Amino acid sequence: MDAFKEQLRAINARPIKKIAEAKARKKMKALKRWEKLKAQAEAIANSEGQSEAEKLRAIQKLYKGQLGKKAGQKRPERVYVVSKKGGGTAMVGSKKKGAVTVRVDPRMKKDKRALKAAERRKEKAQKLRNKKRAKSQSRKKG
Repeated sequence: MDAFKEQLRAINARPIKKIAEAKARKKMKALKRWEKLKAQAEAIANSEGQSEAEKLRAIQKLYKGQLGKKAGQKRPERVYVVSKKGGGTAMVGSKKKGAVTVRVDPRMKKDKRALKAAERRKEKAQKLRNKKRAKSQSRKKG
């Protein structure tokens, strides 16, 4: 019985064939992207019309653009829909194609709005304080 259990554990530890294939495809795509990126960087480095600093900036921008985010993938837009009492929703306007609808509680939206307003008030008060402080310091000097 123990031998059978050990054999079963060994089988379960092995990755499924389809998963292994998918991982291999993903690796190949990443490798192709990397090769393409390297070729572009090399072309920039070998170009004649730019200074070394410009070339360096262009290469950094290239790498940042490709490797900084998930290789051009964008998050789908979200449309927030407020739930009503009966569990239904009221759609105002139309959502964009490919947008993800997120059902939210009206209280949640109000709380979020209130937090933003409080943050704005806080920033405004801070600016006023700084302005007064600067004014009083200029009086002391003069």
